[in-house]
Amino acid sequence: MEPAPPKSNPGGCVGGVGCVKETGETGGRRLARRPPERGKEKLVFLHSPPVYTGADAPEIVAVLKEYGIRRCFYAHLHGKAIRFAVQGEVDGIRYKLVSADGLQFCPYKIT
Repeated sequence: MEPAPPKSNPGGCVGGVGCVKETGETGGRRLARRPPERGKEKLVFLHSPPVYTGADAPEIVAVLKEYGIRRCFYAHLHGKAIRFAVQGEVDGIRYKLVSADGLQFCPYKIT
């Protein structure tokens, strides 16, 4: 039996600054607006994918866009679920699955 695509995103932490839940709440606080250091881009690492085949978490994607995030790395998808991963650019944000088995256990250099 093949797994069904996930129906909702359980949320994730954005940039280690605050936690954005599925509801879009941040524990009563908004994320800090800190510009990246000169010449550096803000990167986001999430446990779960904010977009994938058949579903998405629009509240999280809205926060990524609000803060000018251009690259988002995520994991959570393993085994047969990897085929539901959205990788590449979607609405100006480049998504990359970095779960260990998604990368065939080879480190991925982020430059």
